[in-house]
Amino acid sequence: MKYLFATPLVLLALSAGFAAEGDSTQPAAPAGTTLEEAITNVKGQVDGLNESYLETKSIVDKLAKLKVGGYVQAQWQYADSLNQASVNGGNFTTASQERIALRRARLKTTWQGTTSRYVMEIDALPTGLVIKDVNAQISEPWLKAFSLTAGVMDRPFGFEVGYSSSMIELPERTRGSQILMPGEKDLGVMVEFAGTDKMGFAEHLNVKFGGFTGLGSALAENDNEKDYIGRVGISLPFYDLNLAIDGGFSGYLGKVTNSTGKVSEIGKVADTLTWVSLAGKKALETYDRNLMGVDAQVYYDIPVIGGISLRGEYWWGEWVSVAGNTGLYTLGDTNGVTLRNVSSWYLMAVQNIGSKNQLAVRYDVFDPSTDVEGTDIAKAKSSKLGVNDAAQSTLGLGWNYFWDEAVRFTLNYDFNMNEKVNSANPANNAGLKKWSDDFDNNQVTVRMQVKF
Repeated sequence: MKYLFATPLVLLALSAGFAAEGDSTQPAAPAGTTLEEAITNVKGQVDGLNESYLETKSIVDKLAKLKVGGYVQAQWQYADSLNQASVNGGNFTTASQERIALRRARLKTTWQGTTSRYVMEIDALPTGLVIKDVNAQISEPWLKAFSLTAGVMDRPFGFEVGYSSSMIELPERTRGSQILMPGEKDLGVMVEFAGTDKMGFAEHLNVKFGGFTGLGSALAENDNEKDYIGRVGISLPFYDLNLAIDGGFSGYLGKVTNSTGKVSEIGKVADTLTWVSLAGKKALETYDRNLMGVDAQVYYDIPVIGGISLRGEYWWGEWVSVAGNTGLYTLGDTNGVTLRNVSSWYLMAVQNIGSKNQLAVRYDVFDPSTDVEGTDIAKAKSSKLGVNDAAQSTLGLGWNYFWDEAVRFTLNYDFNMNEKVNSANPANNAGLKKWSDDFDNNQVTVRMQVKF
């Protein structure tokens, strides 16, 4: 019996010896090698192969948790006039009304573990490298419904803010979204609840809430104040009807620290609305920056034609902006602050036609001073109201053509309209003269996007 057991081992040893003899990379067994030594030699080679396999498997397992993606958006734009102000890719220069631009060039890496995730996204543009997302997330393993995220991320407010720039059907987000939530990102900590299919009606709920610096993603925190932002969302699918209805309610409760004692708000002087300086204010005092918002989305699959999406949002509240501007105020600006009541809303429809074509239309309005009417602007020479207090709206029409699974072409036309100032007295401010009517500031965008 022992000879029968030994025979396969001898053959294995001999085959290993022949293989080693034919392979210059393998050390040859010395003459006079015993059977035990041959077996040990074979075992060592097998162990080496196992070790190499385990190392390779470890690398593959790690790479399987890492996802890399990104997209590039190259575009050509034409405006009605030189030096035209635009929220569709930024203002034109004094010498141009048409341009070629690289709008976005994103590279995103995501590492997904069992209960943790790490995200980094950068935007590599000719003007420089910008960090968009850098955050880490941990998830609880029991209910698998709660998570904690820390770092730079989308502000959890409304629908449009968190909607990917690679997915949006028109070139840019609405004017109000860009002004009130510039860059979409902020630095902070957020808790999220996403219901699962084991939670009854709660599976349709999504709740996000966090504390943020209120300075965006590019600036380090420089005061003691936090902005608290959250959204309660609900998603109701009706599978039998090929219909889904989503919606949400958002809140933004924040404070701004003013570097100086300069503070202005809308008031009346001799029955004329104007910016009025508030007396008795001191440097480093804080002012409320609060917004509320509601949003809704309806998705329906039209037989033969394709899916349609109807969306809308409405935001309103009190805002703190830079003096004489609507931009986001940050500590350090010596011009002081303006206290505004603002509103922003839009309605949008997107219709897919087959698998290649998509049509989109959106009408949006941003009012930077809801206490002011167009007739109040330029009503009197003493008024300090200006173009930054006039409401503006845009009717955007877009066509998307999906070349293949990675390439999308976009043709978009923006009809930009302005609230008309007091036409009886445009001479009160020469800079407002053209604002007494709807002046030409429309814009065409042709874009190619490649996404991987």
